[in-house]
Amino acid sequence: MPKANVYFFRNMITNKVLVSPRFRMENSILNQTGEHRNQLKIRPDHYVPFCVITGLNPRIVDPLIKKCTTVFKQPISKKLFKFPVQHKSSWHSQFSGWKIPDEVKVKTIALCKFLNKKSAEVDDLDIQLHWERDEYQFIPDEEKLVWPTYIQHQKLILQRNRYPDVPGFNTKRRDDIYHHPIATKPKPTPLTPESFWSNKSTWKVKNKVPETGSASVHRYGSKFGKSFPILKKTEFTSRFAKLRALKNQSE
Repeated sequence: MPKANVYFFRNMITNKVLVSPRFRMENSILNQTGEHRNQLKIRPDHYVPFCVITGLNPRIVDPLIKKCTTVFKQPISKKLFKFPVQHKSSWHSQFSGWKIPDEVKVKTIALCKFLNKKSAEVDDLDIQLHWERDEYQFIPDEEKLVWPTYIQHQKLILQRNRYPDVPGFNTKRRDDIYHHPIATKPKPTPLTPESFWSNKSTWKVKNKVPETGSASVHRYGSKFGKSFPILKKTEFTSRFAKLRALKNQSE
């Protein structure tokens, strides 16, 4: 059975953490931080892995990610996002020293708890945790937690400060050897006469057909403060012909 990897990415600007089963992150995992708006996409150059788990059994990848993340159903407003504050009161406050981000602490402690609750198996002997900094490995000590004995800790080597040199990752193609499946949106159902008229916007078009022989155009949607595309009589007739053909085929 192939071994899977799990990547913990840290945003270098906001210190937000994303957990992904693949190195090439999908935009759908932005729901972990509440930024899953349609116009937003992941900037890979803003994220760097601070922890990579290798040698995992693929069947425990999804439970691990579910335990270490919180999924937001609705996007969070931009006003509620907290960015690092730079103090301007004194000159030396900008060089006060480095500290571990809070998001990194939360994710690391959740990972330690998950591995402790999970019963050790033969396949788990190959699990390795690769850390960007040694300080991250000792975060569970603050909560008086201990890593399982079968876990091996290694130093994370990053090529060009971004690509991890770990087992299960092809550094030449810069992609994972094993691609863990990611849940995708269901495909839309094919067009039928019933589904066509069930749409609210097309229902309005059906009930507001221009008069026969009229060259005038019809606008609708002013009630909602929008101006929808203009439809002419020729477009209605061609659409009705398609619907008749679909209905005859179904019969």
